[in-house]
Amino acid sequence: MRIFLVLLAAVAAMVAGAWLGGETLLARRAAAWIAQDPALEAATVAPLREPDRIGLGLTGATVETAGGRAVFPTLALWAAPTRPNRFHATLPPQMTLPVAGRPQEVTADGAGLSTTVSPLHSMSVTEAALTSGPITVAGAPALQGISLTAAMVKLGNRAPRGARTAYLITADVTGLMPAAFTAASGNAGAATLSGPLGTKGTARVYLDRPWTAGAGAPRPQLQGLQTDGLEFTLGEASARLLGRVERDAAGFASGTAYIYTADARAFLDAAAASGAMPAGLVPLAATMLTNLAGQPAGQSPGQSAGQPEAGPQASAAAEAGSQPAAPPAPEPGEIRLPLVFENGKATVGGMPVGPAPRLD
Repeated sequence: MRIFLVLLAAVAAMVAGAWLGGETLLARRAAAWIAQDPALEAATVAPLREPDRIGLGLTGATVETAGGRAVFPTLALWAAPTRPNRFHATLPPQMTLPVAGRPQEVTADGAGLSTTVSPLHSMSVTEAALTSGPITVAGAPALQGISLTAAMVKLGNRAPRGARTAYLITADVTGLMPAAFTAASGNAGAATLSGPLGTKGTARVYLDRPWTAGAGAPRPQLQGLQTDGLEFTLGEASARLLGRVERDAAGFASGTAYIYTADARAFLDAAAASGAMPAGLVPLAATMLTNLAGQPAGQSPGQSAGQPEAGPQASAAAEAGSQPAAPPAPEPGEIRLPLVFENGKATVGGMPVGPAPRLD
């Protein structure tokens, strides 16, 4: 998505000229800019000539990305006159994209990206979105639908010390088929969940600076993550994640997260079916998870001893970023697995499981 931010930023830099000299001038400037960038190619660059938008239509466009070359038979980059600081990329229904390091034919129904920038704040990205209907990779169904949005929000008075910007991420991903990506990678023998997978919910991302559209813009560093409810599904099984972690002085995640599910056995059975674990270990693993879930849940960051579990007011305050929500009690039939990250180490229900992830 970063390469599209660069492309959209280029359009943003030239739109002012287009308002003065028209889309023809915009197309000439864009063609010259593309010719000077070794990572970009386009067979033609032409004005869109559409009454409700101003922008460019590209044919035979190629973009060199970190994962490989992306090829777009057509590509439209545009902005609406009523909102000139919001820029859109309309993707073609068929394209070639690098998937798992290999070029693959990808189809996408109604795919598009958009970003809103603030010209008065060094072109900081205030909103971004990615949407698409059904997607296939090399002819295999890969995704039923995706909607990802990021919106800049207030930090709140409990933001991590190094945070200067926060984005609220809203995700709705359905019908993700891991097998399509495993096949595309050429590693047919790899353990693969049969799917379909999905995720839905919100998370707050804390960064040390805002995302900035444009080539050469410094990449923000992750300072923390917080979610009050992110649901994951695998077939009919579901689990939800909530918690908060921050970047410690050494760059490791520090904090507590909780996984709630009534379908632990279903997830384990799916892992065994994929070849990720021996089927004979499933009963033992299910018993271990139940025992670990029975351990004290611990405290969320900033929660004092004896603080009650979350109620409506606490949840509302957490949503506003002013304080973390205490972990709610599990529903009947659910288990609650506490994941604690501290001093560079990770534990599940008090049992060490390895190093804490790095927040880079």
